[in-house]
Amino acid sequence: INAEYMGSNGPRKNIPAQLESAASFPIYWLRFTDDGVWATVDQPMAASAPASAGTSLSVLTFNVLFDQFSEKEFAGSIRYPKILEFLEKSNADVIALQEVTPTFTKLLLASSWVRSFYYVTEVSSVVLTPSGEVLLSRFPPAILSSPGSGSTTPPTGASIWHLTRNKTCIVGDIAIDDRVISVGSLHAVAGWGLDRSMMAKRRSKQRQWIWDAFYARCMEQNRGKGGEWILMGDFNTGPEEPIDDLPEGALDAWLATSQSESDGCTFDAVRNPLAVLTASPETPPSRFDRVIIGPTANLRPTGVTLGATDGIPVEGIEKMVWLSDHYAVRAVLEVVAR
Repeated sequence: INAEYMGSNGPRKNIPAQLESAASFPIYWLRFTDDGVWATVDQPMAASAPASAGTSLSVLTFNVLFDQFSEKEFAGSIRYPKILEFLEKSNADVIALQEVTPTFTKLLLASSWVRSFYYVTEVSSVVLTPSGEVLLSRFPPAILSSPGSGSTTPPTGASIWHLTRNKTCIVGDIAIDDRVISVGSLHAVAGWGLDRSMMAKRRSKQRQWIWDAFYARCMEQNRGKGGEWILMGDFNTGPEEPIDDLPEGALDAWLATSQSESDGCTFDAVRNPLAVLTASPETPPSRFDRVIIGPTANLRPTGVTLGATDGIPVEGIEKMVWLSDHYAVRAVLEVVAR
């Protein structure tokens, strides 16, 4: 764990409730070792062969619904193990999670499939706030530089971008063959009980911070304007708030595969009983959860599907159990050879 970030006098303690720009701090990637412990990854990546034509990358985003509500209504102790089963079966190369809590983190890091196959971003945001974001990747982190032995500063493979004191975007760099791709897990501000127009403007402003931060990250890493990045997560945008501020050339994977806005709803208080409990009464079915691909011709979406869209039977439970108030989004991308 990044002690400087987490410490009682660490930088997060000085972050104001509202920011004028994103505040960024480096964090670690973790890997389960042969010694049976989770350890930080701090070595620069090794060079590898160029990507072959037709390489695919599967990504999945899921807001798992934090456990800050009553167990009777939200059944976290039942949902969490079922969510982990769902994630394992998804077999996604990269998984972006939101509303992850310390309870969920403990189960996640104890899962044999996670320990065997995935790198995981540091869980500082989970430890420090009621909930946060986590990335899992089958591909190794792209550690482009390391501060050296004895340093308490993490290497340059992952960051936490604060949009507010408690709303963050976790970003990690992964190495796929001869390229680096930055991947983000976002949980945007909601504020459904507040002025909708004001909150929409705030979300738009924070998205611009993110677009600028991805651009800056690619330039700093000498990847140029066309550096590849993917942003996934809970954008908290309703049907009356289209995301029309994407950088030129960027794609919404759902729409890019010729699917309609209405068919992509991931938050539906009409069907999902958990959404009924967390939504404002006026919240319409909405496509909160998205996969955005940065402005590059080298990542092409070939298929996008929704997951966890129905309740499941659980032995000993009378009612069907829904995994979350959100649905998952899974996208398959073709990684085009350069």
